[in-house]
Amino acid sequence: MYPLLSVIVPVYNTKDYLDRCVESILKQTYPHIEILLIDDGSEYSTADKCDKIASVHKNVKVFHKKNGGQATARNLGIEKSHGFLITFVDSDDYIADLNTYTQCINTLLDQDCDIIQYPHRREFTTHIESSFSPLGSLYFKTKTEFLENCRVTNLWEKGYITTSVCDKIFKKYVLDGLSFINMFLEDVVFIIDSFENAKSIIVQDKGLYSYCYRTNSTMTSTYTLKKYTQALESNIHVYASIIRNSVSTKLQTNFYLKLLKDIVNLQIIYGEQSLNMDLYNNIYPPNKVECSLFNRIRISILRIIGLKRYINKMVEIARMKQKLHIS
Repeated sequence: MYPLLSVIVPVYNTKDYLDRCVESILKQTYPHIEILLIDDGSEYSTADKCDKIASVHKNVKVFHKKNGGQATARNLGIEKSHGFLITFVDSDDYIADLNTYTQCINTLLDQDCDIIQYPHRREFTTHIESSFSPLGSLYFKTKTEFLENCRVTNLWEKGYITTSVCDKIFKKYVLDGLSFINMFLEDVVFIIDSFENAKSIIVQDKGLYSYCYRTNSTMTSTYTLKKYTQALESNIHVYASIIRNSVSTKLQTNFYLKLLKDIVNLQIIYGEQSLNMDLYNNIYPPNKVECSLFNRIRISILRIIGLKRYINKMVEIARMKQKLHIS
């Protein structure tokens, strides 16, 4: 008996891409799939296309809702899903390998794993970039082991481990109590929370998801102060998870230093208006640090003078360097 896989597809004015997306799911060799098209207040032409697709395919269901953003659409999809397994596909993307779900689910069930990630590629109008794990399939027995290895092998930085929900399949119970937050880079927070609920994680080298970049898509939209702030908030969430899971002191320290750098850069770009102390006051340095002597001194100074004064001083030094053309 094949467990049901629920494929959640948020839809918003993507009628030109929807057929390709849905067909790539319907053509999967895995035999037990339900597709949930969550129409997030699209214009008539897209909403009507959703209904027409569902009228032809019994395993496609459509839910129409007022526009509330991709996060609310995904949350409704989780609520309406019936599968033991859940995955997500953005309506302007598609699954590029017909055996993706079969290969992933076989591995997930054989290894009794809670989350599996499979390869992806980035598809632009002029070219396609592929990204595969250079180490083959990776099996992490605990979330701490997963976080450690991501850092040690630089898999996260290189893009082999992603913070996207679309190139992963989840056992539904891993998502119990979780919901997407309506913010920029919403996947990051959701992924970290799902990792915390998971007992084991696999990164597989079989299957293929195609992220399609359009000029007006979320992927290519211009950063604003709000988006920069929300991206930083996502990273703060990641840092909190790293601390909670007692990941190595070195990783805790490196991530903390990265957050400080991001806060300083944000204020250099946007000025005093970006100094969100209500958010930043939740960032505490690790109890123990592992870094260079220079960075140890920086963290010690921060502990003494406080975060706000430290940030202002770092911004002042950075602007002085800019005037003097010092790298």
